[in-house]
Order: sequence, then structure tokens, then C-alpha cells
Amino acid sequence: MAFGTSTGPTRADKAEGCKDVRTLVPVQPLDRAGFTGVVGGIRASGFTPIGTALRAAAAELPSAGPRSVVLVSDGEDTCAPPEPCQVASEFKAAGVDLVVHTIGFKVEAKARSELSCVAAATGGSYREASSGADLARALTSRVQRAIRPYAAVGTPVRGGARPGRRARPVPGNLRVGRLQRKWRRHSQVLRGGAAQG
Repeated sequence: MAFGTSTGPTRADKAEGCKDVRTLVPVQPLDRAGFTGVVGGIRASGFTPIGTALRAAAAELPSAGPRSVVLVSDGEDTCAPPEPCQVASEFKAAGVDLVVHTIGFKVEAKARSELSCVAAATGGSYREASSGADLARALTSRVQRAIRPYAAVGTPVRGGARPGRRARPVPGNLRVGRLQRKWRRHSQVLRGGAAQG
């Protein structure tokens, strides 16, 4: 999906430019060569309707189950309403299981704040890219995060066999439930098998 690629940037173009959200490649198994060719042809030329694009992206995805979007923008929304962060908050309030990871490409403070808010409101992450190489790395990292389920790493921490008999873990990466923490003797105290710190 792309936005801001089919119109010009003038006031006369704004009405159409703020509706300029197009599906370039439908949601389907990845055809890497086809996808790369389509993405390589994108040229930003118009307005930036991020809120509208978020709603359109959510509508394109399956209606149930966990879903992810990776949103890349080179600037702030220039078409609100709807405000992007408000749209992201509406997803969560409605119980939509959608995580939006955002990447700001050479953005300024307002766009950075807006993209960070969208990511935070949906449980996603925000990254910045200041060059083409940075953007490629950020995209790879966010797409991998979007398609790979969470997997805990480290050694599980369990309580002792009886009350008052706790396990004695060694320093290193430990799992406590679904939360991973770096355990160090000087910064955490283990009581009854649960990390406190």
C-alpha cells in the first residue's frame, strides 16, 4: 500500500491527495521480485494521509487474528483528520489485534512524535532512518519483527520444590514468564523464583 504518490503537492491537489491511498500489492504470499519492482517504482509526490492509510491498511488485512503493518513515512500527516495516533488508539479500543511498526525516513520532530505515538498505541516499535542503507536495515528489522511471533530466550526461572527453597540461578539471560531480563547479582534479588528489581 502506498500514499502520496499519485498527485501533486499544490493546494489544488489536496482534496485528491488526501484520498491518495492505493494497494500496490495485495495481501498474499510474498513474490519478492514482484514486490521489489513495485516498491522500487514509488515516488513521493503529494500529500501524506497517514490516518487514512492506516484505516485502509487495516481493512485490507484479515478480520481476525494477529496482524501487523510496517508504516514508512518521510514526514508528518498533512491531511488530518483523522489524526494518525487517534486512529491507532481506536484500533486498540475496538479490540483490533493490529500492531503497527513505524519508520521515520529523514523526519523532523513532529513526524517523529506522530510515528512514535502510532507505534506505542498499537504495541509496535518506532525506528529512524537517515539514509537509504539505514532504511533498508530498519525495514528488514521491522518486517522480521512483524512476521515472527515472540519467542522467549534464556533459561526459564522456576521456584524451589518447597516453600523457602528457591532455585539458585546463575548470572545470564533468564526468562521470567514472558518477560526477559538480564540478571545481575548486584541489581536484582531473586525471591521464591520471581525476579524483583
